[in-house]
Amino acid sequence: MCDHSTVATSSGSNVTVAVALLGILVTAVVAVFGYLHTARVNRRERVAQELAQALRAVGDYQDLPFRVRRRPASAPETRAGFAERISDIHSRLDFHSAWLGVAAPPVAVLFDTLVKTVREEVGPHVKAAWREPLITEDDGMNLGLGSIYVYPQTERLKIECAEAMQRYLEPSWPLRRRGSVVPRW
Repeated sequence: MCDHSTVATSSGSNVTVAVALLGILVTAVVAVFGYLHTARVNRRERVAQELAQALRAVGDYQDLPFRVRRRPASAPETRAGFAERISDIHSRLDFHSAWLGVAAPPVAVLFDTLVKTVREEVGPHVKAAWREPLITEDDGMNLGLGSIYVYPQTERLKIECAEAMQRYLEPSWPLRRRGSVVPRW
């Protein structure tokens, strides 16, 4: 004869074990999903910071004619300081170009075009700024240089590059392939 209490206890403990295992499985899935989500958000934030730094380096290059024009002196130390600053900016532009080539290849193409363009547009302004006399009075600091040192192609490409960077940072979940971030001209 079969003892019904033993069967009930056995099936009850099986249900308890199954519920416990299901709870553990759900907890593990939630923990893994949370970890992956956090890692993805942190990576996106790091990439966003690098992309912003790349655009900042372009802006620093655009600022060179303003700084040269408002230089404090015409002395070897001043020129050496500017040479170091210019070298640093070129180095950062090259770094960001290389970094984007590895981390965000679709954005790198547009960024490289932006860097080439900013160098072409800013270079003549920097040369002209060196030929200008020093500013010796406070009133001279307000020269309206923003209307003199203009970079139309650079500004257009900066906007396009920033938009491409935003598209690159858009979440790709659920899993799908990212489309090209380079605009079709």
